Parts: sequence; C-alpha cells; structure tokens
Amino acid sequence: MTKIYQENVIEQTQIVSKLKRISNVLSLLRLAVVVLFLTSLYQVLIEQSVADIWQLLIYGSAAVFLTLLLIYQRNAKKLAYHKQLLAINKDEFNYLTNNDLPFDNGKDFIDSQHANSFDLDLFGEKSLFQHINRTKLTLGKKKLAQLFTETVNPKEVIRRQKAVQELSEKFSLRQHFSVLSALSEDKEEYMDNLKRWVNSDQKSKKGLAFYLSWLFPVLFFVLVVLYAFDNTLIDSKWIGYLFIINMLSVGFNFKHINGEIQNSSKIAQTLSTYSGLIKTIKEVDFQSDLLVQKQKELASETVSADLLIKKLSRLFEQLDTIANMFVAILLNGLFQYHNHVYYRVVKWKSAYSRQLFHWLNTVADIEALNSVANFAYNNPKYVYPAINENNHFAFQQLGHPLIEKTKRVCNDIDFRQQRLTILTGSNMSGKSTFLRTIGVNLLLTGAGSPVCATEATVCPIPLWVSMRLTDSLKDGESYFYAEVKRLKQIVVEAQQQPVFVLLDEILRGTNSDDKTQGTIGVIEKMVNCGATGMIATHDLEVCTVENKYPNVLTNKSFEGIIANDELSFDYKLRDGICQNKNATFIMKKMEII
Repeated sequence: MTKIYQENVIEQTQIVSKLKRISNVLSLLRLAVVVLFLTSLYQVLIEQSVADIWQLLIYGSAAVFLTLLLIYQRNAKKLAYHKQLLAINKDEFNYLTNNDLPFDNGKDFIDSQHANSFDLDLFGEKSLFQHINRTKLTLGKKKLAQLFTETVNPKEVIRRQKAVQELSEKFSLRQHFSVLSALSEDKEEYMDNLKRWVNSDQKSKKGLAFYLSWLFPVLFFVLVVLYAFDNTLIDSKWIGYLFIINMLSVGFNFKHINGEIQNSSKIAQTLSTYSGLIKTIKEVDFQSDLLVQKQKELASETVSADLLIKKLSRLFEQLDTIANMFVAILLNGLFQYHNHVYYRVVKWKSAYSRQLFHWLNTVADIEALNSVANFAYNNPKYVYPAINENNHFAFQQLGHPLIEKTKRVCNDIDFRQQRLTILTGSNMSGKSTFLRTIGVNLLLTGAGSPVCATEATVCPIPLWVSMRLTDSLKDGESYFYAEVKRLKQIVVEAQQQPVFVLLDEILRGTNSDDKTQGTIGVIEKMVNCGATGMIATHDLEVCTVENKYPNVLTNKSFEGIIANDELSFDYKLRDGICQNKNATFIMKKMEII
C-alpha cells in the first residue's frame, strides 16, 4: 500500500508544481494587461489621443483581462484540488510508514457511560477511531462514530461488509470523495445554523408584497424604456421615485431576509460540496445493496438532490450579497433583487427542507463507510468475519489492529463450545490487552470492517465491557460503587437479550474474600443469563467454578516465564489456569522486598 501512496505523492507533487507555475504566469500576464489597459486609458482620457489603436487596446485589454481571470480561477480550483489530493496521499503514506495520526480523534464522542467505547478507548488520542477516521464532514464524523457505537442486526452488518468491500476496491473514487469533503470548509456550527434554518418559520404564502416586488420593477423598466425612446414623454423624476420605492420595499422585508441570512451564513460552500459529492455518488455503478439504496435515496422524482442542493447554495450566496452596500443599492433599486432571492429561498424551504438533512445524512453515511473502506484497503490481509445469528464467536490468529505487526502476537479463541472463558495470568502477561483485542475486533465487525485475524465467526450482539472505571467525585461515588453500578447494567442487559461481555479484574474495590465470592456470583449470573464472553481475574480460586459448569465455562491463561533470573512474556494464550506468579519476583528484582 505504501508504494501506491508514495507514487501518488510524487505524481501529485509534479502536478501541483506545474499548476503553481501556470498560476504565476497568469498573474504576471494579468498584471501586464492591467498596465496596458491603464496606459491606453491614459492616452485617450489624459493625452486626448484620437488614434483608434488606443481605443481598441482599452476594449481588447479589458476582454483579455476577463479571459485571463476566468482561466486563473479554473486553474486555482485545480490547484486546490490537487493540493488536497497530495495532502491525503502524504497523510496515508506517513501513517503507514511512521504511524503519524493527523486525523480527528473523535474526543467529542467520549462517553464514560457507554456500553464499551470508554473502556476500549474507542475515542481520543491514538484511539481506534483516530486510526480509521478519514471523514472531513461534520455529519460524516458523527456517522462514523455511530458505526462503532450502535449495534445492528446481522443482515445489516453483512450489508455494511459488502459496501465496505466494494468501496475498498474503488481507490480513485474514495480519494476523489475525500478531496471534495476536505474542500467543503464544513464546521459543526454551520450544520447547527442549517438545522435552525430548516426549523425556522417561513412565509410560504404569496402576499401583496410578493406581487408588488414584480409590479414596481416592471413599471421602473417601462419608464426607463419610454424615457430612452422619448425623454419628453415622462418626467425623469418618476424613474427616481420608483428606484427609491424598490429600495424601500426591500427595506421593509429586511427583517425576514436577515433572519434567513443569520441561519444560513457561510453554509453556501459546504452545500456546494455536498452537491458535488451527490453528483459523484450518482455517477458510480454500485453493486452492493447498501450503496445502491443510498444512491436511490439521493434521487427525487423530478430533480436530483445534487441540483436542488446546488440551487440552495447559490441562493444563499446571492442572499449574502445584501451585505455589499453598492450591490444592494444598485440591484434592489433596479428590480428588488434580494426580495426575489428571499422568495425563492422560502419556496425552496417549503418544498424541500424536510428532505435536506436526509440527503446530507445519506452523503455522510457513505463518507463514514469510505473511512472504513480505507482501513480495509490499508490492511489487505485482514478478513471479513462470517456473520451468524446463533451466538457463535470464534477467531483464528486474532490480533490487536493498533499494535505494530512486528510486535503483535496473535491467538486463537473459540467461544462456540464453552461460551464463557475465565482468563488468568500474571501481571503484565497480556490479559487486558487480549480483552481489548477481542473488543476492538468486535467493534470493527459491527462497522462492516475486516478484522485482524486469519479467520473469524461473529454474531452481532451488544458488547458490554467493564475494564477502566474511575471514582466519580462529582456524583459522590466510590470506585467500588461505580463498578457495582456498571455490573448491574450488564446483568440487566444480559437478562433481556444475548450480550457479549468483557470483564477485567472486577470488584477491585473490596477485600479478597468479598472479591472472590462476588466474582463467582457475577460469573454464575452470566452463565444463567446466557451471556458470552471473557472474564479476566488474578484470583485463581474463581477458576474452580469451571467444575460446576464444564459445558459453559473454560479456563485460559497467559504465563510469565522466569528463566535465568529474568522475566519474559510470550503473550500466547494457553489452556488451563495460570501457574506462575511474577509479583514477588519483580519486587525482589527491584529490591523492594
């Protein structure tokens, strides 16, 4: 993968350099044309030259300047596009070679009360989300977070897998989509403003003011034509009166116009980007059910969503020009320009505002899947789990996707024979890491992503984790009480539906006897509720509960290896109960005891 990104970086660097040179040349040519225009103007107006050449140069240089300006603007758009494409490929290359993470880490989604995201460090610095997230749209980032935090049924997971697999194979499409998203200038405040605009009151009925906005400009131009034809037919002051009336008509409506501007300011560029993204989506021949469905959701019976959103973007741009005093006076005095724009905005809102966020969210859905597809593309050796509805879970050579390949140790784990595993091991032997490995790969599965394994079978059910609780001083809760509350949540959920649980050294906030009996009690509760999962513990006495439920429970372990007065770990999962203890050894080694 790194080779492809590196080649793209080289190619885009050359294109950007070429476009920059073109931009510089066009700037110099425009400057030369301006000098020529001013020189010609000087000769005609100051030197009173009557030579035809100077007058020809005035008009010619003006036309050339406008042509060069248009070419410059087109080149500037290409330059911005290829700069962003270069940045995207640089980021991916640096990520794969140096593990750089210039991507949004989703810290806004951190929720200590969530069933699993807080315990598994799904969001935040160096999180799974940061490694996968390539979204640039506010709504896209939220949709990606939902992919990992919401449990969906097996059929939907399969649909996601097929969509991700299809997108992962469309490299150019994904990169083009990412570039357009990055150029959107999207911010959360813009989406908030747009929501307020959608929910704000609208004047949908055509009142007297609407008809007068057509009548007065028509009268104005009739008088202008008559005056130009024969200035004796009418008094020119009536033209001035109508100009002022047109201005005042817009002024009387300014409160409503300003209300639209307040809720739509700075959103035009973002909407224009969404329009371009929808157009891109429309032009792709998708095969997977989910992507075909999303494609259909962006089509209207009469006009496609991209054209409608593009129209709204232009209307907002036009409405914003009311802040330009010269434009406002001239255009409104002539034909009540901003009144007409306002009425078109209201008409659009009345017809399509209820569909707008449905369209935007559909684009965001695809951007979120795009991020997962990028992760799949970057990890071609990962596999898509076989999805079932029978609560079957099994992994071969399962590893943590965020651990470097050279340091990653993979293990087999199968929950199909005994659905609950008691995991023991000495300190630092890898118990917590393995619990997170299982949890993270289950989250990847739910999002439709391939997982870090050579083979996997998963049933999408709610994942509940208890690994990293803290005291809550604000609520006056001790660590122990917070943990008990968490366990209560898990038990309630397990009684209502099948769940997968990952519990790490529970009941740490109480004495050893309480902890042992409490942990056994929780395990038996999980057995009786039909839960699947893994419980890690240091308490070897807890492992004896396997004898009571041999068809449900099994013991697995990680070992610390003491040899030649040195402690090492191989992080390989073994059958049975942990035998070695390293705490005393480490304390003696460090001369604490």
